[in-house]
Amino acid sequence: MRNEVKVGNIIGYDLPMYKGVPFIVHSIYDTGVVIRKIKHEKNDRMINCHNLAMLPIPITIHRLRKFHFMQIGEQFVLNGCWITPTKEAKFHLKIGQFETSITAIHKLQNIFFKETGIELDLPDY
Repeated sequence: MRNEVKVGNIIGYDLPMYKGVPFIVHSIYDTGVVIRKIKHEKNDRMINCHNLAMLPIPITIHRLRKFHFMQIGEQFVLNGCWITPTKEAKFHLKIGQFETSITAIHKLQNIFFKETGIELDLPDY
């Protein structure tokens, strides 16, 4: 996952106390990343997260809505990016001529930026 993660990506952290908590990547180094909870409190600090402790955050319909994708029938659209839920928690993404299956938020962020030049707004958690 290390080679796929960029600054600003949303990832998970593989510790039981942080199960389901989304983190944003603040910086990247050889053996990991520095992350912070998206919804952080005043006394929360940055965390050094080793490469092996990074987890993908799965795409869900709820999370697509938080990223401001509009639902049209069974599809979701934002700035010409069309996402269709498929079987087994996968999503089909189409932007222009580019199409792929995706499952993780950080991949959606990276593809969306590469194809549109626009960063996805961070959702409210």
